[in-house]
Amino acid sequence: MQTIEMSFEQSELRYNDSGRYNWEKPADIYSPFYTGGDGDSTFDRTNGNEVLYFINYLFKDFPEEPTLSHYLKAEEMIAFDLPLWKKSHKSVAEWVSKNWNKRERLIM
Repeated sequence: MQTIEMSFEQSELRYNDSGRYNWEKPADIYSPFYTGGDGDSTFDRTNGNEVLYFINYLFKDFPEEPTLSHYLKAEEMIAFDLPLWKKSHKSVAEWVSKNWNKRERLIM
């Protein structure tokens, strides 16, 4: 299994203090999505550990060095724009990629 460098950390999550995330469960790092499987495993957008791991995973092969703004934009897209019917890791990753350039600004 590939190890993901956690460049984006819990303390940097913009919506961590709002009660948006539950921190009781660990991220499902053995999900088939992360290990090269089918990607149909369920993404839990309320699990802070899962959201954090997922965002770091999205940027593992980014063509440039991701900045804090990149990570925060991904968090914001997942928090506010992601349709509720997007439930699998694969569908969420595809949606973020497809809609990345449609979201220009960060909410301040």
